Amino acid sequence: MTVDHVGLSVDDLAGMTEWWSAALDARVDYTVDRPAIAMRATVLIDADGFRLELLHRVGSRPAHPRWDIATSLLSHGFGHLALRVDDVPVAYDRLLALGATALAEPSAGSRPGMTIAFVADPENNLIEIVGRSST
Repeated sequence: MTVDHVGLSVDDLAGMTEWWSAALDARVDYTVDRPAIAMRATVLIDADGFRLELLHRVGSRPAHPRWDIATSLLSHGFGHLALRVDDVPVAYDRLLALGATALAEPSAGSRPGMTIAFVADPENNLIEIVGRSST
């Protein structure tokens, strides 16, 4: 078994499609329209084949008005999306330049050779940036 994609419910489908396309250096793979439940979706795909499905349904609302690392641990379910990168500080700065909110600057992770940082996307979804050395 392998992960096919991750689904993320968003308020502004067009805006978040633009932001996540830039953040992941991804393109639109396909779109979905389900008028019966007032839902539309855009599926993005990056060069490695990772897909992120951005879902918008009329009447949806944020799970939390403001994400932070500690608050994410108080809710069951998926708490954050972790992106593996070669250079955490570079990726962190890039996401901030795209409009992400800084939550935790790059620092040593929980294992030797690991570096992590946290940001929130423009709709306050929590993103962990992970770098792992080959040692």
